[in-house]
Amino acid sequence: MFLGRFHASLSRKLCTIKNTFPKVLRRSDLPTRSYSTLLAFGDASWGMTGQDPLLGSKSVYDPEKVDGLPSDLSKIITGPMHNLAVTENGRLWGWGRNSEGQIRGMVREDWEEPGITTRGNFQAPIEISGPWVDLGRRVVEAAASGVVSYAIDCKGDLWSWGYSKRGQLGLGVGITQATQPQLVPALSGLNVVSISAGWGHTLCRTESGLVYAWGYSTKGRLGFEMPGSAPPTEERLCASRASDAADAVSRADVFINEALEEEEAQLAAAIVWDPTCIQSLANVKVAHVACGMDHSLVVSEDGSLFAFGEDRDGQLGPQLHRNASNRDWAMRTLFLEEPVLTATAGMSHTVVVTKEHKIYTLGSNFGGQLGRQDRGAIGEVVANASVKPWSSIAAGRAHTMALAANGTLWAWGSGYNGRLGTGGSDEEPSPVEVDMLQGENILQVACGHDYTLVLCE
Repeated sequence: MFLGRFHASLSRKLCTIKNTFPKVLRRSDLPTRSYSTLLAFGDASWGMTGQDPLLGSKSVYDPEKVDGLPSDLSKIITGPMHNLAVTENGRLWGWGRNSEGQIRGMVREDWEEPGITTRGNFQAPIEISGPWVDLGRRVVEAAASGVVSYAIDCKGDLWSWGYSKRGQLGLGVGITQATQPQLVPALSGLNVVSISAGWGHTLCRTESGLVYAWGYSTKGRLGFEMPGSAPPTEERLCASRASDAADAVSRADVFINEALEEEEAQLAAAIVWDPTCIQSLANVKVAHVACGMDHSLVVSEDGSLFAFGEDRDGQLGPQLHRNASNRDWAMRTLFLEEPVLTATAGMSHTVVVTKEHKIYTLGSNFGGQLGRQDRGAIGEVVANASVKPWSSIAAGRAHTMALAANGTLWAWGSGYNGRLGTGGSDEEPSPVEVDMLQGENILQVACGHDYTLVLCE
């Protein structure tokens, strides 16, 4: 949570003095502690829960400890299928899917199919050492997409590694692979303070409150539209050389090849390779950014919520002021009954916490992840009076988790693979308490696509 630019500036000045690493107050509101435990449940297919899927079940129904992590964890970060963890002394750990080198760089010289790796995935956490170590800096923030990892050091520099054809590395035109953490040059000196990654796009916030975006730009998910980012129309695809072919099979082959060429051309045109400032938000003091699979959320310091990107399932909310020039995915402001404190995004749903500590949800509800019975575009999630106010939220592909101020953890949505922590796989259309964690001092909850991590003291 943002605690002031003075603290941010001071912490960077101190982060390399005498190799001591004082607490960076603006990065986290978690208290200093001597011992932490990480619990996991849900889909274990890529080792995300810390268990080897080849040696046992690919589903974890009861919360289980993730072994191999240090005891001073301060923050956990989930991507769709891999995780990162930051310790209080600034070390970075990772585990889960590594097919694109998003945890530790690939070593295979002939790398044509990034979905296959000789290194395999990491069911046990490993420490990630980047250039920040040699510079005497500590990691203070991190983020994970499906294929790329990011780390922010205490000087505000951003590092990225992994493999992305959609420009998520942010390292420059045409750079799709980084086997080791690389400095993102376009953001050097801008003091990055927070970051969030979707499936093919990324947003970050600088100390000055500006938002930068990069990666795949279609449907306006970057906050601006690139020329050529609209999908090809049927007419364009059909106006091909296929009619010149001699027979139906040849015509089909020509059509398929042209369609693939068109798709690649559209992909290239839609990629923003370098972090680019969202100019429409340049006069907004931004406090928080969040990315869903294909949509983006920005919360301002005054509690306004801006949403843009894919809106197929209504995850952006009602478009109250639309004219003929607007796209369905154009940036819009969500108007709620009270100012917004924070927001998070699942694959295609949005979860909002207001400054009155109420939860509102919108978007896809195919697994019950909205946690409410009403069919309105936006609605409040209500468990019972004893759990208010809510303190934090997390969203997966089809499930949502929320931590109440009284320390209880609540879950709703799809229970498949045990991702709700209730011991079964039943869908829960409204909030239920995770009884197996009663009595635990829960510090943070985070959701991957189909699993959940809970950090306890």
